[in-house]
Amino acid sequence: MNTVTSLGKTGSNTAVSSGELAEIPWLQLRARIRQALSEHNHYVASSEDLSLLWRGERIDASERRRRITVFAAQHQWRVETRSDGTTARFQPAPVSGLREILSRNHE
Repeated sequence: MNTVTSLGKTGSNTAVSSGELAEIPWLQLRARIRQALSEHNHYVASSEDLSLLWRGERIDASERRRRITVFAAQHQWRVETRSDGTTARFQPAPVSGLREILSRNHE
């Protein structure tokens, strides 16, 4: 039996089955971050959390940071990462500042 979990922001819920959560690992991370940001102004993701973005792949620190940055941009979050890409701090991004955040993170 699959359960359905609501992963959307307030006012725009997206239903995802538990089977999809298992098949698409980054959905779990997205759900954790959204939940935390609804209660606090930030979420600090551990290396275990972030490993959902490269599940089973061996990648270097630069690629980890790139994937974290892209993931954050896709969800309109601001992110700061450690230089080795093992932890990241997610915050809601100001709507007008998203372009600036993206260009700064890719420098």
